Amino acid sequence: MQIRKILLFISFFLGFAASDATANPVDSLLERIDKGASRKFRTELVASDCEFYEVGYRHGKVTVRGNSYVNIAYGVHQYLKQRLGIQLSWNSMHARLPKVLPPWKKKERRETDIKYRYYLNYCTLSYSMAFWDWKRWEQELDWMALHGINLCLDIVGTDVVWRNVLLQLGYTRAEIDKIIAGPAFQAWWLMNNMEGWGGPNSDAWYDQREALQKKILKRMDELGINVCLPGYSGMVPHDARQRLGLDVSDPGMWCGYKRPAFLLPTDKRFTEIATLYYKEQQRLYGKARFYSMDPFHEGGSVEGVDLRAAGEAIMREMKRGVGGAGMAGVSASRDDTPSAQRRYARARPLFGESAAMGRPRVDMVSQERLRRTQLGLLHAAQLRRQCGLVR
Repeated sequence: MQIRKILLFISFFLGFAASDATANPVDSLLERIDKGASRKFRTELVASDCEFYEVGYRHGKVTVRGNSYVNIAYGVHQYLKQRLGIQLSWNSMHARLPKVLPPWKKKERRETDIKYRYYLNYCTLSYSMAFWDWKRWEQELDWMALHGINLCLDIVGTDVVWRNVLLQLGYTRAEIDKIIAGPAFQAWWLMNNMEGWGGPNSDAWYDQREALQKKILKRMDELGINVCLPGYSGMVPHDARQRLGLDVSDPGMWCGYKRPAFLLPTDKRFTEIATLYYKEQQRLYGKARFYSMDPFHEGGSVEGVDLRAAGEAIMREMKRGVGGAGMAGVSASRDDTPSAQRRYARARPLFGESAAMGRPRVDMVSQERLRRTQLGLLHAAQLRRQCGLVR
């Protein structure tokens, strides 16, 4: 009896130790690169307000330290590239490491004052990623961590949110099939450019997207990657005036497609519909710290819209719905009037501008604001170079 208790205790201890060993997401990432690789590194998470990684050699192991798992992963990647000549890419995220890793000759520490390193835009998520499964998404999340990305736009499963919201508003499933775009066109639907094209989507599709998004968000949380989710930007179906009695503006056409309508901020149901959206999103996926909205994308008509009131309503309902979140706005509107820019810009504090198909709108955000927010600085720097704004 005593021997049995001892064996049970040993089994419990070994099981606990094994689970604890795999709790470090960087160790798991290393195992996906090369089985057994995690035993060749020592990774240490260090509490610090400074964004840093440090690579050294201690007790016969390559030691990588950092203030976040993303920064540790970035440090691992630097060692693999610089010391071993290993290149991990979208073409291959696997490598064969030496049995014994050569030491890092001199301890190296790198720091950055760029707190958020942003990744992806709406178009890419539909151009390249519309049909990705979990295996491919897992690889991409590994790639993000290895490249130091800690803030990522993610629209997967937003169609599930909208399906459920529209059902609550009284739309039938047949009507919803004509509103929500198909898999390869959801970016342009979510940017208020079109409705329904490429659909309808099956129940199995919606179930798969919900399950996939939950896996993605769980892994992002483990790695320390902040998610940026689509927020409510005032979009409603094009027939919302007739169907729901809402006060809307008509943004017109986009490349021959009928746009969704824009719910005017003065409509008494603006808060109700925004609340429905955020409640359903949180029920499915929880809260995020960052949200992306793009209400007047690529030339949508803003006739009859008070842009400042619209921006304030979108921001107000985001704060009400999620409580104290940051906001990542993306704008590629062609409304170039300075007065329109000023009215709308007063209501939105945080931006990563997108060139999209129109002229880059870097001029809408001052250089000081870009520096102050520190959101999307890498992307903003690229745009500044393209626009000849580099000093």
